[in-house]
Amino acid sequence: MSNLIKKNFVLNKMNILYGLLGALIFGSISLDGHRYYTIALMMCPSFLFTFTVGKMCYMEDSVASRQFLLALPISKKDIVHEKNFWSYFTIVLGLAIAILSSLVVDFFLKRDFYYDINTTVFMAIFLIIYNTVFIILNYRFDYSKTQLTPYILLFFMFVFFKFGSEIITFVSSSNLIVMMAIAVLIMVASYILLDKVAISDVV
Repeated sequence: MSNLIKKNFVLNKMNILYGLLGALIFGSISLDGHRYYTIALMMCPSFLFTFTVGKMCYMEDSVASRQFLLALPISKKDIVHEKNFWSYFTIVLGLAIAILSSLVVDFFLKRDFYYDINTTVFMAIFLIIYNTVFIILNYRFDYSKTQLTPYILLFFMFVFFKFGSEIITFVSSSNLIVMMAIAVLIMVASYILLDKVAISDVV
């Protein structure tokens, strides 16, 4: 699987760069205050995911590309779980960009730095679920079915625009250990689901 990761990094360096630029742009939304903190946490990783995993899935969508991949000495599981690796990479890097952007903005505007670990864990759970749905739709059906998923982001972006402060207040008061346990369970469930997709004949 490491060879697949290296291959996709080489082929998608420009897409990764575009994703980083998009994430930085959305990270600057914290200029308008901490009420948009949840939007930055959601959109920075989502931009990265779209420009990395989304582009990779698009490039592999043709029959010829899939036949070529499956002709290589790699398993279907490697192909699917490699996308899952990139998914977690975009989540970690995107959240870091959102948090660091907020730190830089608060520093230059001489505001108190705002950070809430509960909200970060909550957003990581949301992103893991979203990314897993995207990968499952791509490999269980085809890339065209994934075109419905951006509407999910659009819906939640409006929700976080409208109720961002209320959501942060609610999530901040939640039990962190419980939320982290939920995150681990979601990760395990994601791996199991992707494993089942990987062994299907549809890939």
